[in-house]
Amino acid sequence: MNTKHNLEKSEKALRIGSVVRCLISFFNYWGTANWYQGIDKPTLWQRIYKWRISPKTAWTLAKGIWLDGYSK
Repeated sequence: MNTKHNLEKSEKALRIGSVVRCLISFFNYWGTANWYQGIDKPTLWQRIYKWRISPKTAWTLAKGIWLDGYSK
């Protein structure tokens, strides 16, 4: 009985940890440069707006890594 309860608690903690890591990754990816900085020479407009990772793409990346099981 007690070991089953401990297992449930640890699984819940792992799920919460995955969600927290997913949110951290989302904010890390959102707005980062989406070009190879060694070759590409983007214009000012591309640097500021166009070639940045959007919130939708950032969420897709973070969710795919932490919540869909790609990191396991």
